[in-house]
Order: sequence, then structure tokens, then C-alpha cells
Amino acid sequence: MKLVVPTSFKVLSHKGKVVRLCREDLDKKAKDLCPRTKDSTVGLYDHQTHTIYLVDTLKGTELIQCYLHELIHCILYSTGQDGLSEDEDFVDLFSEVLLQILSSQKGKLENVQIND
Repeated sequence: MKLVVPTSFKVLSHKGKVVRLCREDLDKKAKDLCPRTKDSTVGLYDHQTHTIYLVDTLKGTELIQCYLHELIHCILYSTGQDGLSEDEDFVDLFSEVLLQILSSQKGKLENVQIND
């Protein structure tokens, strides 16, 4: 199964976008949004603009993992679960399990067209 990172997405009533940044710009964005950030980051979700930022050096599974991680932050913020969204261990574990499930799916039960 091929997994892709989209350029835009929708969670509930929020339309979001995905932006790739160089590490320097992403680190600056992280410091602006979360001043307590100490380490270099590879992904970030801005819940005010509904934007997922990903470092432009990520590829393959690492890119998908990071996207899912930030998407889970988005889902949790959008559903009022701010406390869970701030729990990085929970979000990491959830994204790892979700990636494993999506990567291991085989066959098709039914083709369904979803309209916006």
C-alpha cells in the first residue's frame, strides 16, 4: 500500500495544509509557536492556522510517521482534547500504531468513493 502526505486536509470543519520547510525555518517556527522548545524538531502543528509543518529532509516511512504524528495533534486539538495533544508520548505511540495498521492493510473489502 502506498501512503502519501497530502498538501491539504480537512478535520471536522477545519481545512488545513501541509508545508515543508528547511530545518532552520522549522526550528524558528517551533520557537515562535512554542518558546519552551529546546531541541531541533522535524514536525509541528499550528492549531491556530491548521498547518502541519514538516522538515524537508524527511523521506519515506519517517515522513509518513511525522505527518501522522502531527495529524494526530490536529485531530486532538480539533476535538477539544488539548491535554492529550500535549502528551508527546501518547501522540508518538498513537502515530506508530496507526502507521503499522495502515502499512499492514491488504486486499480490498469494498471500494467506496467519498465525496467532499
